[in-house]
Amino acid sequence: MKRPTRLHALLAALCLILPAGTAQADDLFRNSRFAGMAHDLKAGAIGDSLTVLVIENAEARNSSSQASRRGGSIDGGLNTSAQIDFGELSLGGEYGRQGEVRRSDSLVAQISVVIEDILPNGDFRIQGEQSLLVNGKQTVISIRGRVRPSDVSASNEVLSYRISEAEIHYDGEGFDQDADAPGPIRSFFRRLGLG
Repeated sequence: MKRPTRLHALLAALCLILPAGTAQADDLFRNSRFAGMAHDLKAGAIGDSLTVLVIENAEARNSSSQASRRGGSIDGGLNTSAQIDFGELSLGGEYGRQGEVRRSDSLVAQISVVIEDILPNGDFRIQGEQSLLVNGKQTVISIRGRVRPSDVSASNEVLSYRISEAEIHYDGEGFDQDADAPGPIRSFFRRLGLG
């Protein structure tokens, strides 16, 4: 009986290793979405939420002024030997007008939106709506637009003036003007001149 040689042992080891193929390793995390244990993931996929800080100020002003002046005069005189008669007629007019219209609006709010689509250049298409009911008054804020990923802060917030193609709608009944109106008893006494 022949004794196995080293060559036989080497060939047997190669036969066991070759059919198995080479092993491949995969990462346990995706580097682009990796964050530390105490850090939130930054929004970057469809369905992720962002917080929009709405800080909008608008002011419009329109003013005009117009002035015109007209004048005319007629003079005349009559001289006779004993009397001197003199007459004068003068016409004139002035017109002036001035007007100004001024409007100022301000809106400050926070609203959560969702990434609806990721555009080919990497920008996010966002949309969100918030409905509030305060003292029986309904208020709705809705936002649509386009956000660059670089404009999203580490805390997943974006400022409203950094949203391109922004559509910000604010609709509601607002402050109740009737709250300042006097009640029926007080109105009655006012009519009598007692209130």
